[in-house]
Amino acid sequence: MSSSAQTTSPPPKPAAATTAFADCRAQQKVGDATACWKVWLSRYAGVGTEAEVAYAEEHAQPNTAATAPPAGEKGTGEKGVVEKAGGEKAAGEKVAGEKAAGEKGVGEKGVSEKGAGERAVTEGEPAGARQPPSGAGASPSSPRIKGAVLDFCAPRATKTSATRYEKQRLVLFAIGGAERLEEDPSVAKTRPARLLRDVFAARFPMPRFDNVLVDLAAKPGWESAETLPIADVEAFLATPISDADDDGDRRRREAAFARYSIRCTDYVAFPVVTGHAIKWAEHRAKSKDGGERTVKTPDLEVNASLAIFKRDGSQFRKVAVVSASVPGIADRASDAAASTAADVTNNIQVGGVDLVAAIDTAAQLPQQISAVPDVGCIAEKIAAGRGGVPACFAAGDGPVTHAAETIDERMSAACRKAMRTGEPDDVTTCEVRVRAFQLARSLQKEARSVEGWKLFGVLSFRKEGLAVNLGEAEGVRVGYGFEIRDAGGDRIGYLKVIDLGPGGDAADEKPSYLDVRAGEITDGARLSEYPQIGLSLTPFVSAGAVTASSSSVAFTEERSQRFLPPTAFFGGGASVGYDLSSLLGWSEVALRVSGAYLAGYGGENIIASMIPIELSFEKGLYLARRLTLVFSPGFLIQHNSVQFKIAPSIRPEGALDVTGTTIGPSVRVGLDVMLHPDWSLRLEGATRMPLTTVSYEGPAIPAWLAARSDHFMTVGLNLGLAKTF
Repeated sequence: MSSSAQTTSPPPKPAAATTAFADCRAQQKVGDATACWKVWLSRYAGVGTEAEVAYAEEHAQPNTAATAPPAGEKGTGEKGVVEKAGGEKAAGEKVAGEKAAGEKGVGEKGVSEKGAGERAVTEGEPAGARQPPSGAGASPSSPRIKGAVLDFCAPRATKTSATRYEKQRLVLFAIGGAERLEEDPSVAKTRPARLLRDVFAARFPMPRFDNVLVDLAAKPGWESAETLPIADVEAFLATPISDADDDGDRRRREAAFARYSIRCTDYVAFPVVTGHAIKWAEHRAKSKDGGERTVKTPDLEVNASLAIFKRDGSQFRKVAVVSASVPGIADRASDAAASTAADVTNNIQVGGVDLVAAIDTAAQLPQQISAVPDVGCIAEKIAAGRGGVPACFAAGDGPVTHAAETIDERMSAACRKAMRTGEPDDVTTCEVRVRAFQLARSLQKEARSVEGWKLFGVLSFRKEGLAVNLGEAEGVRVGYGFEIRDAGGDRIGYLKVIDLGPGGDAADEKPSYLDVRAGEITDGARLSEYPQIGLSLTPFVSAGAVTASSSSVAFTEERSQRFLPPTAFFGGGASVGYDLSSLLGWSEVALRVSGAYLAGYGGENIIASMIPIELSFEKGLYLARRLTLVFSPGFLIQHNSVQFKIAPSIRPEGALDVTGTTIGPSVRVGLDVMLHPDWSLRLEGATRMPLTTVSYEGPAIPAWLAARSDHFMTVGLNLGLAKTF
């Protein structure tokens, strides 16, 4: 808001001054509140009490130590309730001991629980008179990174449209019920509730919203309500947070900012864990000395729901509840694929720096997640006006945990560490992080189908191509699918974004462009988002020729025996694809992890099988509706098992089994035929070209065998049915 606009606002009221005063006191507990007191004096010096003004003037000076509240007054904690001498209370204030639903009172003796979500005030000195905890003002336990503050209450034109989605504002609460995970003592040491909340908060926020996150779960039962008074949510966010909280300073700041934002938001969302199960299994793993050891690993299953409420006057009205359970089929497939990719890229270092770990998090908060400003920047706004903010509001910070960047948590630094160490705590940490990521991904997909959250726009024919009046500002990304439905609700057309426009006010002049993948289209048709998580699973059968291997002959004085490699193979496998189109801004781009079992045939006195593992980068080119040409170069690690059926007259022990690993490039070229937005048929030629050979070494290996040069290169066809989730 401009300075001229501020001068025309109504004069502040004494009650507003008292509330803002309490907010500065709350900031003082966190650390330096100098800015807050200066703001308070500039606005409320004329209406505050003499004691309040004197106190504010004293603490508006830098490095002023925290002291008790002004003489004759007593604080009641972060709610900011001020009771004046003689029992008088200002208009709109609560006396000590009064509590709205969900509020907490604190005293010298701490906090006592009183039913679900309530705490009773205990006897003793009011919380406002307590000294800050040791280390107050120091960096919170969670490392901070910078970011932009998204001001929900700044003046802006109200945007609603029947022809396109308009970016909305969302206050997202922390996932509730996460403490369920700590009921199992075998995992409690890793603080699974904290891990689940952090990863979910980083992964769920979508760029179609301006998101304000609060590290506080909703009051139990809110997810079941049909309506919620906004005042009740505000009161809950004003609940004091105990100094015993492991990250209380950060949470106090976030709660204060969320309380500022709550009356201006379009939506609030309450995620809740509704059930979980932990199973333990044992398997063999390689030890550091090259041997094997038994490792216990957890398998976590989590069920959760997300309650979505929309602002409706002075209350929030429920519009939808979506639910998800993990792991599902797609999650199990991505577990295997991502673990393989992580194993291949593990310990990639330059100068002692793990390159993959270095890109696990961004240098600053994602644009869709608001940073948290200094409480001093919002003190006066919480109490009055809500019509803009001081200049210091523009920048803030947030926890580094909100800036995760890896495409799958199985590839994160935490999970790669677990692969290296095999330690139970490391493995458990990885498991919880992975399930939290998958839960956020699944709930996100379900929520994208909710009216009001689903992207929609109007298709237009332009000389540059087919366009939609949406773009980056609304959260559209390259690769997103849109459908056209007729009056009866049947899908009659399907398109994908190939070129991204800026969106927002520029969307009409600079739209996003699409390609028709199936069906019929008409100018002016309504496009609706077709949500997918960008993960595909393709089981396939494979057959072809084996080449680039040698022959050998073994003989004695009595007889000779020839050993010829297999000339053909047959088998099958599966591949998992991660759609990277939205990340790279390039359509039909994917990271693909494939594995197969191939049995060799046609050899003489040799039985061979190959297990190729491929990590490839795939690019697709649209040839026609439903038809895509795919090209996929990659890296190959192939495990080979070879049995030489040696006659007893040549080797008394008989058959000799040898295993070896070969590496090299691979390439696939094929055609993908779309049957449905979620299904396609793929036929591709695949060449696997190991550059190394199977090593035949050791005291039991005869000289005629050691001279062999077996690459076990394969050239063949894959036929698969792809499912996109």
